[in-house]
Amino acid sequence: MRIRKLFAAAFGAALVGIATAGSAGAIVGGGPADEQYPFMASLQVPDEPRFHCGATLIDDDWLLTAGHCVDSFDPAQLTARIGSPDRTTGGEERRITEKVLHPKLMQEFLAQYDFALLKLDRPVDLPTVRIADSAQVPGKDTRLIGWGRECSEFECGELPVYPRGLKQFDTEVGDDAECAKTDGSVDTCVRAPGNRVSICQGDSGGPALIRDAAGRWEQIGITSRFGGTEEAEVCGDEPDIFADPVAVRDWIGQTIGG
Repeated sequence: MRIRKLFAAAFGAALVGIATAGSAGAIVGGGPADEQYPFMASLQVPDEPRFHCGATLIDDDWLLTAGHCVDSFDPAQLTARIGSPDRTTGGEERRITEKVLHPKLMQEFLAQYDFALLKLDRPVDLPTVRIADSAQVPGKDTRLIGWGRECSEFECGELPVYPRGLKQFDTEVGDDAECAKTDGSVDTCVRAPGNRVSICQGDSGGPALIRDAAGRWEQIGITSRFGGTEEAEVCGDEPDIFADPVAVRDWIGQTIGG
């Protein structure tokens, strides 16, 4: 089923070879990142140094990502590159020393509570992203960023190819009813604007962002899974589901000691 595609892509990024960096891939229909996102991180599997998922720096030594990105890995298998739009160079590199999955994570089908926190081996002197104070209403402008492929397996074949450069696109929060597989208590539905503009495999773990009153980015979602009812294998045809970190602020704070 299509709902499994985003999971398979995140896992496949670590298991399947990646073609030459920069030759294809990323958020479907998006453009190159036009500003710095110093809190954005790419997760790598050092045993087979390949891009795996996105993540965000929410404290100087903690990353937030999707639970399905890391649940099958030991912390020692993961590294992070933080603060660089190029997932292969620059920024700050850190090893992961601790992995904390949300205790209610359900992997089998809908993956509710798709949250994970990763402890870095040492702090990073980079700006963090703040988690928003409240859930967002439908129609709220939001920006998605990531290094995922920009065409689906159906269109481009099974071998995932990811870009070196970070990509972005703007969309808006949707109504829960638009995402048939969402759990509104811990998920946020994000609309696909049409014209094949969407997240795709490999964007898992990255953020959905809004601007606060001062123009600073806040995080309202973590890329989790497709949200429509069809089993089509083309990214961009359906809304997408993001795990909502606002719903688990207490768990995050208790875990990282904030």
